[in-house]
Amino acid sequence: MVSKSDTFLTSSGPIGSSRQIRPTRVAILHGSRVSSSSSANNDIHNALTQLFIPLNVRIFSVHEMTQAGISDLISSQAYDVVGLIGEASEFDFVRKKSSSRLRLRTGGIESERQRESESIILAFAPNIYFKDVKNYLRISDAAVFCDIEGRNWPQEIARVVYHFFESLVVPSMLNIDLADVRHIAKGIGLAFNISDDSNKKIIARLPRSCLVARSALLHFSCDPGVRLKEVYSISKAIALKKGIANFDLQINSAAEAKKVIRKVNVKMGIRIRGGNRREFVSAYPDLTEGKRISLTAILFGL
Repeated sequence: MVSKSDTFLTSSGPIGSSRQIRPTRVAILHGSRVSSSSSANNDIHNALTQLFIPLNVRIFSVHEMTQAGISDLISSQAYDVVGLIGEASEFDFVRKKSSSRLRLRTGGIESERQRESESIILAFAPNIYFKDVKNYLRISDAAVFCDIEGRNWPQEIARVVYHFFESLVVPSMLNIDLADVRHIAKGIGLAFNISDDSNKKIIARLPRSCLVARSALLHFSCDPGVRLKEVYSISKAIALKKGIANFDLQINSAAEAKKVIRKVNVKMGIRIRGGNRREFVSAYPDLTEGKRISLTAILFGL
């Protein structure tokens, strides 16, 4: 008899496949100084626009919008999540802690409803900008620092942002709920992307920050031949904070996986590759690595 954890992932898989997902509205506001190359700065808007077409994510540029327009983008509640990509100084006029938000401290049902209707603002930056964390937190709910290499970092930042937003807006085997993002994505976050051909190899490559994280948002992009127990074992390694170097991690059922993962506030999304939706476009062709499992994680509470 084959358990659910032994099941191969399919587009009609056993987890959340028939659940109706509320459309999530997402936008990106990017700066103009996101690369050391002036020519790359001129092309970044078109590149991001082209890259995020499959997700129907709107792309806005600080350089092309007025301050009033950007303030309206943040305060109009037209988008559930607004991602900021750029240097903190480029978003100085975005004030997360406006007078309307400060009133939420009074509590009550009306304040809670107002909070849930406001846009979630997430600032994404390379980890070399961690010194500016206070400035990023003035303009966002969470400052997400991405573990990347190289001076031309927009391409690697885009990889993390794309996969994270993908888990919010593309109906998949399992999606990350918007309420989970609002509850978990606070303060400082650390993001990374690992792709490999087995769960054991991914576990072996998990950063030590997984040992101290208090919560996490995980997005898995998998080939159809991947088994559920492989995904569960990676989530368990992060959830239990002690499986980073332990290859002998198995979960025998979906119920066990949910119990362990929820206990430590880990939420995950799973997408099966090879559907009818468009894959990565030519703007960043190397984002598709050809590995069986790709994990994009954002850790919080470090």
